[in-house]
Amino acid sequence: MTKSIIDREQASHIDRVFGSADKELSDNSIRPPIISRSWQRCINQYNITPEQNFSTTILEENKLRERQDAFAETYELAKNSVNKLYELISDIGYTVLLTDNSGITLDCRYDPKYESKFKQHGLYTGTDWSEQAAGTNGIGTCLIEEASVIVRGDEHFFPIMLGMTCTASPIFDSKGKLIASLDATTLNPETVGQNKLISRLVEQYARQIEAFYFINDYKDHWLLRFSTFKDTSDNVVTGIIAINEDGIITAGNRNAFNLLCKRIGYKFTNRVFHEVFDLSFSQLLDDFSKKLPNKNSIRAVDANSIFYFSLIPPAIKSASYNQHSFNKNRKTDTKVHPNLESLTGNDVHMQMMSKKLRQILNLDLHILISGETGTGKEAMARAIHDESQRKDKPFIAINCASIPDSLIESELFGYSSGTFTGALKKGMKGKILQANGGTLFLDEIGDMPLHLQTRLLRVLSEMEVVPLGETSPISLDIQLISATNKKISEMIEENQFRSDLYFRLNGVSIELPSLRNRTDKQDLIVNIFNKHASSEILDISESTMEILTNYSWPGNIRQLINVAKYANAMCMEETIKEEHIPDEIKADAPKDIKQNIHYSEYDLLINSLKNNKWNITKVSNQLNICRATVYRKMKKYNIVSPNDS
Repeated sequence: MTKSIIDREQASHIDRVFGSADKELSDNSIRPPIISRSWQRCINQYNITPEQNFSTTILEENKLRERQDAFAETYELAKNSVNKLYELISDIGYTVLLTDNSGITLDCRYDPKYESKFKQHGLYTGTDWSEQAAGTNGIGTCLIEEASVIVRGDEHFFPIMLGMTCTASPIFDSKGKLIASLDATTLNPETVGQNKLISRLVEQYARQIEAFYFINDYKDHWLLRFSTFKDTSDNVVTGIIAINEDGIITAGNRNAFNLLCKRIGYKFTNRVFHEVFDLSFSQLLDDFSKKLPNKNSIRAVDANSIFYFSLIPPAIKSASYNQHSFNKNRKTDTKVHPNLESLTGNDVHMQMMSKKLRQILNLDLHILISGETGTGKEAMARAIHDESQRKDKPFIAINCASIPDSLIESELFGYSSGTFTGALKKGMKGKILQANGGTLFLDEIGDMPLHLQTRLLRVLSEMEVVPLGETSPISLDIQLISATNKKISEMIEENQFRSDLYFRLNGVSIELPSLRNRTDKQDLIVNIFNKHASSEILDISESTMEILTNYSWPGNIRQLINVAKYANAMCMEETIKEEHIPDEIKADAPKDIKQNIHYSEYDLLINSLKNNKWNITKVSNQLNICRATVYRKMKKYNIVSPNDS
């Protein structure tokens, strides 16, 4: 597109924006009202014009760090959702941004090959996307309107953003306070259908972050997830209420208020459970303990509304919980960590390693675990802790690769009250002090920045820590276990890792074998398939076992667990067969076995769609793939839902 055409487009856009400021909203029907309101705010309230030169507002490094430290709790709850959204949409040219409630970008994910292009448009950490600074845009407008919004090319305020499409959704805490926004932005042309799909994904993960926030705040309560739909895992439409051990509803998320208050005509918080629903709380717990298959719906009192629900027990068991005996065979949400013996299995290398570990278990030697991704390094670290004299003390894990550089220091060392603007009033106890007396596990230690390696070395040398803002050191008594999938020796040669820190960490070095090299691989496969089965698996067919044992397993045990879950979902009988395992596993099968596999990807997809009555969410869950992938595969095989015919 030539410069003159671009100039004409920008001039035309400027005229449209100025024209909107002179019209009443009711007359301005050519664009969404939410966009018209934003344009008028920009001109009338913020005194900015579309013709002025726009440049991205960037926070100074120290101010950005203050914002990130103040945002640490929200970030911790949001990071997995941000990661998953990015994984789904990065390959089609999107960047994912997480901001605080003033529009400052505190986390930004993009494909490195698009880095320069995104940065040219201000799409990186530290930029200000509030309406006051950037005019009409997805982030700023959704924060002002407190609603999800799509801002397409010429709906932006400034002409420089004509090539962008932003999809954003606000995020609220458990009290209903606006705390953040989640945004997906692309610089590529899109179809309307793709806009709607991306909007749905952003909304889904924004509501998921809210659900995590609510569940975290009320983890000592019984949590009832309920919806007018049978699928209560959809965070966009599912309400959550918190119930204390006396059966009092103490809180609800925004969806809960939307679902209930409009139907029963009054607020439901601080009411006894049976005043809101046609069931006593004790009966609800009794049904839950018996795991009655038909007891998954409930009716609201004073309204003819039926809700489907699922119940989550408290993380801290209450008196009510202890009064009920639960089905011993029922799978609970309580995670049981494998011990050293179960991790060892019958592998010769693992048995020798376990023997060495037991000899040095309580000598307070720092341990360095190496191994490929997915070999179970954190599980091994926890097993070491659980068999040591520190087993009744804290086990604190931190992944050095998943936290932004600017947050690692405060996460590790903590800070005192009033250290910087936006800090928590009572300060924050760092992970090192949280682990005092117990075990600190530093995963992905190879990704720790060099300047923090220096501070960690000092802590390990002196066995004391000084939180940010403090002057007096605090003595430490910790067992340190580190893990990495990188070659630290090579990093030292390239000056990417301190050799003196390496020798401090490496009191005892152990290397976990890859799954493909384990001598007890077949036993391990059987154990994991049984562990993740909803009912006991009586057999794995001989040809299927041969496929599984011959596969290279690049993702190791973590990948094996995912395959076991997938196969269990696909298998409706007592024997796991070839058609029940993913195509990528069968692709590496021996040639003679491959000739007998007739179950295609198309068959798997079409059967799942029919069995789930074309409900894409259920198909996604059953096949363990994202909704976007389901749609792509339907398009690939020209599969059209009967509802769209």
